[in-house]
Amino acid sequence: MKKIIVLSVLLLLLLPITSYGLENDYIDIGLKFGSQIDEVDLVFDKGMSFGFNSANNYNELLSFKGVSNITLYKDTTYSLQVKKSYKSIDEMSNDLEAIRKKGIEVYPVFDNGLYIRIGKYKSSSEAKSDINKLKSKVNGSLEVKEPSKTFVKIYSGKNTLFVYNTVDGRSLYLKSLGDYFQFSGKKYRNGLKIARYENSDLTIINRLRMNEYLYGVLPREMSSSWPIEALKAQAVTARSFAIKSRGKHSSMGFDLCTTTDCQVYGGYDSEGPISNRAVDETSGKLLYFGNDIANTYYHSNSGGYTANIKNIWGAEYPYLVSVEDSFSIGSPHSDWKIELSKDQMENTLSKNDINIGNIKDISVIDKSIDGRVTKLLFQGSKGSKVLERELPRKVIGYTKLKSMNFDVYKNSSVIVKNQAKTLTTSLKDKYIISSDSKKSKTKQNQIYVVFSGKEAKEISYSDADFTIHGHGFGHGIGMSQYGAKKMAELGYTYDQILYHYYKGTAVR
Repeated sequence: MKKIIVLSVLLLLLLPITSYGLENDYIDIGLKFGSQIDEVDLVFDKGMSFGFNSANNYNELLSFKGVSNITLYKDTTYSLQVKKSYKSIDEMSNDLEAIRKKGIEVYPVFDNGLYIRIGKYKSSSEAKSDINKLKSKVNGSLEVKEPSKTFVKIYSGKNTLFVYNTVDGRSLYLKSLGDYFQFSGKKYRNGLKIARYENSDLTIINRLRMNEYLYGVLPREMSSSWPIEALKAQAVTARSFAIKSRGKHSSMGFDLCTTTDCQVYGGYDSEGPISNRAVDETSGKLLYFGNDIANTYYHSNSGGYTANIKNIWGAEYPYLVSVEDSFSIGSPHSDWKIELSKDQMENTLSKNDINIGNIKDISVIDKSIDGRVTKLLFQGSKGSKVLERELPRKVIGYTKLKSMNFDVYKNSSVIVKNQAKTLTTSLKDKYIISSDSKKSKTKQNQIYVVFSGKEAKEISYSDADFTIHGHGFGHGIGMSQYGAKKMAELGYTYDQILYHYYKGTAVR
C-alpha cells in the first residue's frame, strides 16, 4: 500500500513538458566513464526533472519537486508493456493512476515515445504468466519486454519513477531544480547526462554552462588565495583551453574529463568567491593568435625558461616558443632533485617494456636551447634505449621527474676541468677545499657548491646510483602558474601576463 501512495504523490508533482534552449556555451564533462557501473546514487537539493535533448533543446518529460534521492540502474529485469503510445505524461496520467489504484506496480517508459510498463520479472515465462491475470485490469493488450543494454531505470527508494532508452546516443538528461546535484560525494551545478556505451556502461556526464564549469576548475588549477590578476589569467587560459579542446572525449559522449588529462575540475564544492569573481570578470574572454583561438597550455613552474612546444610534443606554434621567465625562479618546484638506484630504474624500465638488462649508466645526449633534455640514454648489460622528449617523465613518473629541465649525476659525480683534460668523478671519498682553504672529506647528504669558471652548481652527495637535479614542474609549455603569480604580485595585469607567455596573442 505504501508503494501506491508514494507514487501517487509523485504523480501529482509532475509538471507539463517544457523546452529550454541549450546555448553554445554549454559543455559536457565526464564524471564517470570507461568502466562497468551497475548503479548510481544521486542527490538533488530541490528535486529534479528528466528529459532529453533534441535539436539543441532540452525537452522535459517529468519533473519531481518532492524527490531528492534517486538511484539509476541498468535494465536487468523483464517487464510487461501496454501496447499503447502516449503523446505526453498528461495524456498518460489517467491510465497510470487507474492501474495503480488496482494495486499494480506501474511506471512510465520513454522508448522513442511514451508507454506504460508493469512489474519487474526474473524471466520471460514469469512475465507471460501474469498477462492473463492483468488483462482485465489494463486498458490495452500487453507484451513482454526483455532487459535491454540501452535502457536506464530511475528509482526513488524501491519505487520505479521512470525508464528511458538511451539508444543511438540519445542520452537521458537530469536537471537539478535547485543549485546542485550530488554524485559520489561531490556536488555539481546544473544537471547531468546519462548514457550507455559498450566501453563505458552507465556514463555519468555533468552538463553545465562554461562559466559554471570554470568555477570548478580555477581553484583546482590555481590557489584561490593568489592575486586576482593571476586568477584572471588562469580563467582566460582555462576557458580558451576548454573551447579549443571541446570534443576530446566525444567517442564517449562528452567533451572533457575531470583530470590533468584535460583540466582538473572539482565541481561546486571547489568553488570560492575570489576565483568565481575572476571567471565573471573575464566572462567570454579568449586568447587568440590571429583569428584562431590559441592553444593555451599551462604548467606549474617553468624553472626559469618556458619550453618550445616543438621540443616537447613535436608541434609548432609561433606563440608557444621558449620564453625567459625569471618570474618563476625561487618559487616552489623551481629547483628539485631525485635519487634513483639501479634496482629502481631496472624495475621501472621493465614495467614499461624496456628490457636492457642491468643498468650501467643514464646520460643526457641532447638538450634544447632552453635547457630541457630532448634525448636521454639508458645503457644496460643487454643493450641501450634512448627516450625522447617527454617520454622519460612518462616512464619514471610525472610527479617524480617533475620536468625535462635537468642534469643527471652518477654516484654524485662532478665534472672537473683544467687546461689539460676534463674528468668526471664521484664526490665519494673525496676531499674538498673550502673557500677558507680548509680541507675536509665529503659526507653523506651534504650539499657542495662546485665552481667551474664563473658558474657554480650545488651538488648533493649521497650513495644513490643516480642523482637528478632539475628545475620547474610540468611540460613547461605556455604559462607558468607560479610565474603568473609573481607577475601579478609585481603589478602586471592579466593580459600582460598572458602576452608574456604567449607571444603575439591578443585577448578579446
